[in-house]
Amino acid sequence: MTTWDRGVAAIESNLTLGETSKRHWFPWISRVPVVIMGGPGAGKTAIWSKLTGRPAANAMSTKVDKGYFFGRRGLRRTLTVTTIPGQDSEQRYLDIDRYFGIYTAVHGVIFVASFGFDQIWPDESEVTAAELDPFTIEELSTRNIRRELKSFQETCNRIRHKHAVAADPFFKPKWLLVLVNKVDLYWDAIDQARDYYAPGCNSEFDREATELQRSIGTLAGFAYRVIPMALSPMPYVFSSNRGDLPIDSQLEPSHGKASLKLLADTLEELNGS
Repeated sequence: MTTWDRGVAAIESNLTLGETSKRHWFPWISRVPVVIMGGPGAGKTAIWSKLTGRPAANAMSTKVDKGYFFGRRGLRRTLTVTTIPGQDSEQRYLDIDRYFGIYTAVHGVIFVASFGFDQIWPDESEVTAAELDPFTIEELSTRNIRRELKSFQETCNRIRHKHAVAADPFFKPKWLLVLVNKVDLYWDAIDQARDYYAPGCNSEFDREATELQRSIGTLAGFAYRVIPMALSPMPYVFSSNRGDLPIDSQLEPSHGKASLKLLADTLEELNGS
């Protein structure tokens, strides 16, 4: 089973042998409906693009043409992946109501976290900068982590509600996968990230996940995984009229391939159950 520590080791060792194949979807290959959740700027669309092989401009498509498929152990499945917007919008709430309603099948949910390194869009940068006291990268990270926790709480509540109202088990999520993204920006503090996200760490984040699993119950066969990710290692900078808050990436682009392999292997494991 994929764990946080195994994920860290896989990224660190650049383990990319036997990469999962991409292929066109055919009618005889079953499709697995998955939604990607998370706050704005966490990296959801980039992950969607890596999984589907499509340009990041349209992360809402549910068509399957070049997505990853899982072929080990005789399994033949491909993903139907949809990203639900993180920013408040009419589209966001329409999508939430649709995918977490009674009659829409969702096999799994991916929640994207980033340990405080959310991309802040230009129209929000000045308001965000004014909130920071002191004006430091640490204060920005703390602010973003608080916002991320609220997003995770909403995700857990939506999964819990869907399990309660969906009459047919086919429509209920079978797993929740937390991708702790952008670890290249805090690789020197990876143990601190583990102590916040990893199952059993008893942080606020972990307690939300534990309560979700308790409320759904073990008989439902619900799986929960948390793995680190560095799909696109690159520097980070928050810019505003108060100045810039930059931080360098601590990993190489090749670690992104190792992260993608880790993600594909974990999805294969979850969808093979």
